[in-house]
Amino acid sequence: MINKGNILVVDDTHANLKLLMEILVAEGYQVQPADSGEIALASVVASLPELILLAICMPGMNGFEVLRRLKASDESHDIPIIFLSAVTEAEQRVEGLKLGAVDFISMPFQREELLARVRTHLELFQLRSRLARKAADLRRANEQLLIEIDKRKRHEEKLEYFAIHDALTGLLNRRSLEEMLNRTIARAKRGMVSSLLYIDLDNFKEVNDTVGHAAGDEVLNTLSDRLKSELRTEDVIFRVGGDEFAVLLEGMDSRESLLAAERLRVAVEAHPFELGGRTFCLSLSIGLIKIDGTLSTRVLLSQADAAMYRAKEQGKNRVVVA
Repeated sequence: MINKGNILVVDDTHANLKLLMEILVAEGYQVQPADSGEIALASVVASLPELILLAICMPGMNGFEVLRRLKASDESHDIPIIFLSAVTEAEQRVEGLKLGAVDFISMPFQREELLARVRTHLELFQLRSRLARKAADLRRANEQLLIEIDKRKRHEEKLEYFAIHDALTGLLNRRSLEEMLNRTIARAKRGMVSSLLYIDLDNFKEVNDTVGHAAGDEVLNTLSDRLKSELRTEDVIFRVGGDEFAVLLEGMDSRESLLAAERLRVAVEAHPFELGGRTFCLSLSIGLIKIDGTLSTRVLLSQADAAMYRAKEQGKNRVVVA
């Protein structure tokens, strides 16, 4: 026979206890008997029932006290409790309901009434339990979904970040430079002249070959910070690739930008790099080009790059204007 539910029956009258058990077991319920309040509480701790039939009048701990203790426990708080009592006074029924009992069965009971009340409250409890489990499953699924959405969002943000930033230095990358140059050229056509510096770190290969690429990365990060410290807050610096950088000086004409380029060159020349117990005297070769709206982004970058290479050909550590 399929178990319809687990019921704890508590009554100090053995005849009542035996009769209740016989009826309930015959209907397919699993029944645990207890003939005192103390035994009932111990039984609940050992195995939680789905319904409790509880006599009010018992020696020692009466039904009201058992009910109070069951309702005070998180584990047994929600178990439905039906009082068994031969007492019909309204005040006792009210007190029991206030304490949390779900129903009363008057003793002596009628078999069909007993089974109807047991079935109703047991099915309600089982339904609430299933709903609670489903709600818990939904909460867990929702929490997991939120986590996945957050992980995916962070991943997308990271992808977006590295799409426009250099992974090593955190500076904007070449793609960002080209996009920003397009906007700067458009503003230049409306009258705002700007300048672009195209920079290469002289003798950088010596660092990588002598003390390794990790030290080379340290140099590039240090150089990035050093360049930023010599620029205005509105100036934008980019790592174009390898040891090549670019600086966009918006609203700055060729004369002012030449002074800015010299400031960067001197800042690097005057501060050698200490790495692995060795000193490396590095320098900058800089190509400078005016952005006046007459050249496209591709041509601007090409001419700035060519000016930088002319600086190298002329002995490095210098600024050449395109």
